[in-house]
Amino acid sequence: MNKLSNETKTSMGQRIVTAIILIAICLPCLLIGHWFFAILVFVASFFACHEFINAPKNKAYNLFLHVFVHLLTYSFIFWILVKNNLNQSQWNLNLWSFSNGFETLNASVIGIAFAFVVLFSMTLNHEKFNVSDATYLCTMMVFIGLAIQSILFLRYHPGFSYPKESFFDLRNSLLLIYVILGTCLCDAGAYFAGVLFGKHKMNERISPKKTWEGFVGGVIVSALLSFTFAYVMAKINYPLLPILDINHVYNIVIISLIIPLTSNIGDFIFSSIKRNYGIKDFGTVLKGHGGVLDRLDSILVTSLIVAIVIIFMEHGWSFLA
Repeated sequence: MNKLSNETKTSMGQRIVTAIILIAICLPCLLIGHWFFAILVFVASFFACHEFINAPKNKAYNLFLHVFVHLLTYSFIFWILVKNNLNQSQWNLNLWSFSNGFETLNASVIGIAFAFVVLFSMTLNHEKFNVSDATYLCTMMVFIGLAIQSILFLRYHPGFSYPKESFFDLRNSLLLIYVILGTCLCDAGAYFAGVLFGKHKMNERISPKKTWEGFVGGVIVSALLSFTFAYVMAKINYPLLPILDINHVYNIVIISLIIPLTSNIGDFIFSSIKRNYGIKDFGTVLKGHGGVLDRLDSILVTSLIVAIVIIFMEHGWSFLA
């Protein structure tokens, strides 16, 4: 077992305190749902956009680019919510439905095309804004937009659409809790297993501190505990979705294995971006965790992949549905 340094102990303590504060803020919003969770998602989206725009430290993107990237990314995230409610002439925000439209993922094709044309057109007239900048911003806008939309999908997906029993909407929150729980357990399991037993590096070029021992520890902890959570919920007649009830245990196994694997992939993807731009963290807003993207990296990738898998499962794995 590895001996913990004072620096590691301090870092571990900061991470735990920050995690507790985040849970205290985010969990009630998740459970209440409606505008509470939508506003929380919007705030997180703002910081995420700010962080990925400012990741290239050798660049100074102008105000137009900052505003443009923020607005287009928000449009990708909230496109379904706004479109479905305005199509039903719901101009009263108190009457907005948060479930209609979240049976699938959807992005504005016009918005994506507009982002592509504007960003790449800017490379023609701005010497310091090149194709690499346009590609990075365009890719991040679409990915962040769809990934955060997938978080809304997991929270507001109709599923069984249980009647709200109290101020807190626990039963309709279980699917997103399941995914976040599995992702965080993977992160925590990998962190502690890596600190205590890590010796064999996975990919020092991208993430010097990650070890195979940490990877295995994270996958085992996440897969077992997230499966247990979903299985127990199904067993007590609180299944997360019709396709995740006691008669579809194999689907629970599949998703419980996908969660830790995609969680690690997400971590490496965002570590690769940080390594490319020579930064340690995307931000500093979360003490001990870095920025919002440093905390959400795995959750974003995992939520997007799990949402896609759920859509396929609900349509009998048909790619034509």
